[in-house]
Amino acid sequence: MPAPTTPFNISYETDHYLIREMELSDASDTIGGWMADPVIARAVNAPARATSIDDLRRYIADHNRIDGHLLGVFDKYTKAQIGLWSVYVDWDHMEFLINVLLTARGHAELAPSRETGRPLLFIMFNDLGMERMRFNVLNSNQRVKQRLVNRQPEHASHAPSASGSGTEEIHHYSISRQEYFKLREARLQKEAEDLLKRAS
Repeated sequence: MPAPTTPFNISYETDHYLIREMELSDASDTIGGWMADPVIARAVNAPARATSIDDLRRYIADHNRIDGHLLGVFDKYTKAQIGLWSVYVDWDHMEFLINVLLTARGHAELAPSRETGRPLLFIMFNDLGMERMRFNVLNSNQRVKQRLVNRQPEHASHAPSASGSGTEEIHHYSISRQEYFKLREARLQKEAEDLLKRAS
């Protein structure tokens, strides 16, 4: 499928969060300071250093809203930004790569990651008709690896460690459109059954 000829916006809301495309005006010292946190930076294999507002604006501008989207995650009630999703689309193969770049509360915190990530996947598979999702996980990120204990990576690669010593092993995964909808149906069924159990 050919790529769209004009940019398009991805935006949605969940029970607790608003998710929308990042604007240049969203660049702030708060976001730049996230990457100075060694715990957050380590999770994305980046050096722990503050990022300037100018650098953030350049990074936001690099996402053209056709094959790259940078989405801010905002608390619905306080309006504070608590995270970022990045999405990169390969229109030739109808695939997309999705990342949680970082969050103010710690990389890939489970509650906001799940609440904001599930609708995003539905948009990509259902609304945009993508055929496959790809995602990469640092082998050292045991928190995420535990969630993938029943899934084997397609392959592994290595990249220089952001700490400056040695390399990081990166595991590469993917989920097809068919598998996604099968897993989604099973999850929704389980949630319905759990709701009935709590009500009885």
